[in-house]
Amino acid sequence: MQHHVRTRYVELDWTTQYDAVRTGEVDVAVLHDVGGGDGLTVEPLSVTDRCLVVPAASELAYADVLTPADVADSPWITPVGQSGLADWSGHGEQDRAVEVRSPGGVAAAVAATGRLGLHAEPARTYFPHPDVRFVPMEGPPAVAALAWSTRRHTAAVEAFRSAAHGSAALVGLRRDAPDSDAVSP
Repeated sequence: MQHHVRTRYVELDWTTQYDAVRTGEVDVAVLHDVGGGDGLTVEPLSVTDRCLVVPAASELAYADVLTPADVADSPWITPVGQSGLADWSGHGEQDRAVEVRSPGGVAAAVAATGRLGLHAEPARTYFPHPDVRFVPMEGPPAVAALAWSTRRHTAAVEAFRSAAHGSAALVGLRRDAPDSDAVSP
């Protein structure tokens, strides 16, 4: 039997990423898993290093790797949403002077304010900005995951799940290949 699956793109922020799935606004979501997926099936898709987003003019911009101690006294942007974000970022007390509600806003907030931000390593590719640099940072990795309602595991969810895992595998093969042209995207 052939199933027709219709897809549409819905941008979710950290505050609503799990609730959009719970309420049925979306059937399945790709999200930054920081906990809070109660009532959902949350399945890891990829695990990547994290990186510090720093102003391009900062003395930190050309470090090979940074540690939390290197930036302990620096001002930070504050990711707003799931409570697990603060734990993942691990930069202690937040002054909330600059709040960011979605992954897409981190680089722009860093560029505009001169504060530091934290992101998953793929942000270099997906959220580039000419006025920031992405520097590897020690700490817990970033987990991109798929989430769907445990009550609504449909054929469409399974088709999306299969495609997402296949795409993640291809990206992994491309990055691991000795010749970058060995596997095309």
